Amino acid sequence: FIQSNGSVAIFVALAVPGFLLVKTKTLKAEQSIALSKLLMWVGMPFLILSSTLRLRFTETLLKGMGLSFAITIGYVAVWFFITAFLTRKEGDVKKQGMLRFAMMFSNNGFLGLPLAAAVLGEGSDAYLYLVISNVLTNLLMYTVGVYYISGEKKNMSVKKVILNPVLISFVIGIILNLLNVVEHVPQVLTYSDHLKGIVTPVSMVILGMKMASVKLPTLFTNKK
Repeated sequence: FIQSNGSVAIFVALAVPGFLLVKTKTLKAEQSIALSKLLMWVGMPFLILSSTLRLRFTETLLKGMGLSFAITIGYVAVWFFITAFLTRKEGDVKKQGMLRFAMMFSNNGFLGLPLAAAVLGEGSDAYLYLVISNVLTNLLMYTVGVYYISGEKKNMSVKKVILNPVLISFVIGIILNLLNVVEHVPQVLTYSDHLKGIVTPVSMVILGMKMASVKLPTLFTNKK
């Protein structure tokens, strides 16, 4: 309990620099977009790659991965119906889609994975199950999620799903793992570990920058 709360406290503290940079007008909140792209195309892929390279396939692990896959699908399916009911009176299709997206998908990548690594350890089975959940969540966000936000099915692209950096890094990691590349070229894992290290601090700095531009009372006064 103490370790978990200590890790959460550190995460919260990591957001402070981003908050202060925007409040002092050293940076603008919109500049967090560049950092988000860095996370999406560099940090997260190498975080996933590093995790898959460490996988040791056992019967228990494979069953757990399958269960994680099933739970993630089930979770999204349940919220698909719940959000349809909760937003049924919303007249604006795009607003309805945004509300459904926000309720259906969690930030189990930028925030979830680093926090789980700190609390549970990257070598734990629970952490690897979260990696599986994150990969699947990304695939769903690039399909169902894109439809909810845009309001148009034409924006759902198979190409974007295939070129999803998280999926690509996961597939590459599995292939390299099965080929036992790390045993022969350990530098691959070292290189991956260096780049995955940006995920935790950068994601929290982005959060701090976002929070600096938000009027906190509105978070509690707007029921939506």
